[in-house]
Amino acid sequence: MNSPHVYSKGGLLKVIKRMKNLYLFVVMLCMFFPNLFGQNYIAYYSPNSGSVDSYSKHNSVVPEVSKNTDEEITVLTRSVDVYLDENGVAVIKPEDVGCDNLSNENVVSMYVFPNRFNKYEIGRNVVELNVKTKSGKYAKSEAVVTVIDNLAPVVKTKNIRLKLNDNESVSIEPSDIDDGSYDNSNIKSFELSKYDFSTKDLGSNLVELSVVDIFGNKSSAVAIVVIEN
Repeated sequence: MNSPHVYSKGGLLKVIKRMKNLYLFVVMLCMFFPNLFGQNYIAYYSPNSGSVDSYSKHNSVVPEVSKNTDEEITVLTRSVDVYLDENGVAVIKPEDVGCDNLSNENVVSMYVFPNRFNKYEIGRNVVELNVKTKSGKYAKSEAVVTVIDNLAPVVKTKNIRLKLNDNESVSIEPSDIDDGSYDNSNIKSFELSKYDFSTKDLGSNLVELSVVDIFGNKSSAVAIVVIEN
């Protein structure tokens, strides 16, 4: 009758080492021959309905891909100028800075960040264009977006009627004839074509209100100032 095996401490360590080496060997086989033991549990990127992809796992064989989809692509970008709208906002799309990538058959989606700008981003802004290929890989490149405000303020005026004081004079300020002027960014200054009136100005006077925003855009409107004695 055979007696049970008795392992010394040194012998047990040798067995564990051999098992570890066998495990590593099997792992290497699975890496280089993924279909050797049938279907494998692999991870891949699947597109959502939006532009951002989610990470998910599927029990399937490794999909076949053409050679060129595994190669890195060169992301092409171009610098663009964008203009604030009447609400003080400018929005870009991926194709605005990356339209040259649309002809590449390996590109399946693009997104750009940031894509929304306001009056605080006037000037040069660096954005990042990310491109996804058919093989699920991503590549990116930077582009310069120059934000410009070329819209002049909207000037609103109101007519007023004034009486001369005891010194036979009267003065006005821009706020006296301004009726809610506004700009898509910020207004820098208000100016009047005439501030002071006397007896020689009795009757109706046309006064121009000029408004300038912080980027130098200017517009004006006229109000009637009636001076009475």
